[in-house]
Amino acid sequence: MTIKMIISLSLTNKCRLGLPYGRCVKEVIRREFQQKADFIAQHPQFRHWAPKYRKQLTMALEKVTTPFEHVLCRQGSPVEAIYYIVASVFFAVVKVQ
Repeated sequence: MTIKMIISLSLTNKCRLGLPYGRCVKEVIRREFQQKADFIAQHPQFRHWAPKYRKQLTMALEKVTTPFEHVLCRQGSPVEAIYYIVASVFFAVVKVQ
């Protein structure tokens, strides 16, 4: 099972800093790592974890950007990941049987 957070960050938006491409990519990776670390540090579920475990989770956390109307999961399907929706407009549809 993977743990995913959904946020939006694009390389093209962050590389308009006027930096050489190699430095720009490093900066994007550094910012993304820091963004994930901040999320974990502030989330009540992980706030009291030992620093080494929070760092491991930060490295394992996968950031995903999804298109509008993308289906994350379907009711009754096996769980493939835990999603933390950080910034989005979304709706849930529940089928009552």
